[in-house]
Amino acid sequence: MKYNLDCFGQYLRELRGKLRLSQSDVYDFSGVSEKTLRRIEAGKVIPKFETLEALSSIYKEDLNLLLLKYRDEAYSLFLDVQGNLERKLNEDDIVNLNKNLKELSYLSKTMQNDYYVLQARQLILLTEAVIFYKLDKKFSEAYYKLLDAIKLTTSDFNLENYADFPYSSMEVRILMNIAFILNKLGDKEKYIEIMEFIFDYIESSDSIYPKVCHNLGVAYKRAKKYRKAIKFAELGIQHCKRNQQFNGLPILYYGKGVAEFDLQDNEYIRSIKKAIYLCEACGNKKLKSFILSKCKNSLKTPYDFEAVCLDD
Repeated sequence: MKYNLDCFGQYLRELRGKLRLSQSDVYDFSGVSEKTLRRIEAGKVIPKFETLEALSSIYKEDLNLLLLKYRDEAYSLFLDVQGNLERKLNEDDIVNLNKNLKELSYLSKTMQNDYYVLQARQLILLTEAVIFYKLDKKFSEAYYKLLDAIKLTTSDFNLENYADFPYSSMEVRILMNIAFILNKLGDKEKYIEIMEFIFDYIESSDSIYPKVCHNLGVAYKRAKKYRKAIKFAELGIQHCKRNQQFNGLPILYYGKGVAEFDLQDNEYIRSIKKAIYLCEACGNKKLKSFILSKCKNSLKTPYDFEAVCLDD
């Protein structure tokens, strides 16, 4: 990773001046030599973590965190592109991924840090796989893209030993998409097994938690385990409310409502009404239309949701 070391060094020099400390004082308090300090302030060296850790208590700032603010612009752009891509993946905005994909491909060739180049390559492969299976319905091609992606950082990965490894958040996303494709290819049991593993593995604060809950709810609904489907939908709803991820609520309430309808529980009316209202609040016309169509054609519920969503 590249840093603007001149600006970082100048900031430290000014900060030391404000604290009325000489380089000799800093050495006395921290043990960091004056020679090292001169080189850091002159922008001649990337300081070690331990050095900045020792200086932080003297300068009254987290200098390791501060150094990140002076990182290479290419890396900052990578974070922006990564954020945009992940938002589109979360919202299933697959059609508009190609622009970000091109930006990411360019950045992967300009960044200097090997770790972040690897992250970029993984995200490229993940995005290409999603386009393959969601737009082109090429499930096998997508599956092998995802295997290539996860093996960049977990070389011994396979479907028999996947539970033996620790995973980064990026790898969890890749593993989840592998599960989706296995479901499309007809391996329902492995799909549920992997999704349950992910559910147990991630923290309840993780941004993909509601998506995992939704997919487990759908899987259990298809397996006619309706109470389990409701349980996971409710867990996802609690997460979205707690973290103000309101865009995730409509599909979770809809999934809850479908399972309640199958149990002949009239609570389904309230759940699906909430899903429709939330679609309107979030401006998600596509999902609202999908839900209304499903209520009319698949559920064949006698309740007229199209009327009440406008008048109630």
